[in-house]
Amino acid sequence: MDTKETESQLSENEEDAFGAAMKEVEWSVDHENILVEWADKAMCYRWLHGKANSSFSKKNTWYTIPVIVISTLTGTANFAQDRVPVEYQGYFVMTVGAFNILAGIITTIQQFLKITQLNEAHRVSSIAWDKFYRNIKTELAKHPSERLPVIQFLKMCKEEFDRLMETSPVIPDDIIELFNTQFSDKRVMDKMIEDKEKEGLTVDHGRVMDAKGKQLDIMLKVFSKPEVCDSLVSTNDSRNPWYTAEMQSKEKSKQLRDNMSKLSETKRQHAYNISTVKNFKKNFYNLNNREPLDNEIIDNLREQIDEETIRSIIYDIQRATKPESMSRSTSGEHTNFMGDESV
Repeated sequence: MDTKETESQLSENEEDAFGAAMKEVEWSVDHENILVEWADKAMCYRWLHGKANSSFSKKNTWYTIPVIVISTLTGTANFAQDRVPVEYQGYFVMTVGAFNILAGIITTIQQFLKITQLNEAHRVSSIAWDKFYRNIKTELAKHPSERLPVIQFLKMCKEEFDRLMETSPVIPDDIIELFNTQFSDKRVMDKMIEDKEKEGLTVDHGRVMDAKGKQLDIMLKVFSKPEVCDSLVSTNDSRNPWYTAEMQSKEKSKQLRDNMSKLSETKRQHAYNISTVKNFKKNFYNLNNREPLDNEIIDNLREQIDEETIRSIIYDIQRATKPESMSRSTSGEHTNFMGDESV
């Protein structure tokens, strides 16, 4: 029982430590780039599944309405069979039976092609991808200090992205061709340039400038498309650029700043520890009229400073005060000697 409790406590401690580590990781441009790519693909999937839903809805209508009409007419014809002349009743029955068979064939084809199920599946997928896209868009619109912990949010988004990819139905080829036609890179870029020009801005090689020719901090870029749209991007493009010379230089500068900050903090803490020990010795001498022993200093300051640091400070103080005491004793002996000589 004790072992299980110990293991449970250790597991809880590990989870707490992991949670604290996740909260310490700050948002960066690299994290945002990952989420932007997922959001762009979610936006594309929303459009694709929405169009597929519309397509299957039309097909479902064209398969369902004829069956409704035929079933209604044949059902009514069965009641009117007695009024048909006897010489035509055989043809009448065969005609009604043929229409019933036709309705059955249409219904069977509809079920075999799973038009109704695919129509509903694409509708649900379109809503789910839209929800996923809006969640990322809302989170990125916030200031980094107001967002969820970055590691936690990335983990949530990755799991949701994988789940949607696994559960979403296959998109028909004609819908993919329509997407590639309407959202080709050239058409998308031309539309963005047109929108910027309406705002009184100019665009040169993707860089946006105002009316005075001043370059703005805006770069037009075509959104990321899913692989299903014949858009294959090398994994190398998704690599973090930590290996470039510029990034290595930035990393070294960051490490240097961190080391300087740590060194400054260490010096400040050491000066504070020395001041604490000296103040204790001074107060102890004022109260007891004697210098404190090493063990007395350690016992009283153990909760504030670790023992090794206290011993090191005591040693440094004693070593610094020894030359002063020796010089005082030497000057005293010299005075006595001069006094004896005068006598």
